[in-house]
Amino acid sequence: MINKTINILLIEDNLDDILLLQETLAQASSSSPKFKFHTVHRLDQGLEKLRTEEVDLIVLDLSLPDCRGMDTLVTLQTKSRQIPIIVLTSMNDEEHALEAVRKGAQDYLVK
Repeated sequence: MINKTINILLIEDNLDDILLLQETLAQASSSSPKFKFHTVHRLDQGLEKLRTEEVDLIVLDLSLPDCRGMDTLVTLQTKSRQIPIIVLTSMNDEEHALEAVRKGAQDYLVK
């Protein structure tokens, strides 16, 4: 696992959040593991990436131009059951977080 590159599908429409996450993980992975990002801004683009790219982890914003809320997670979950999904959102709500985990998210992180 030390030399493996982890392919992350980042489904996020906010450029500042994309850059922040990429910079944070780049600093954290100065030795290993390495991260490769496949970034898209819409859920439909993310679903297409799942068909064409090898993905080890999905980081998902729940508020996208083409889907919002738990529907975003549920739709993605049905197409990627074997890939861990981390929800990254601005909603700091414990009930919302518990619902996301119940619906299949591995974790719920507040931006």
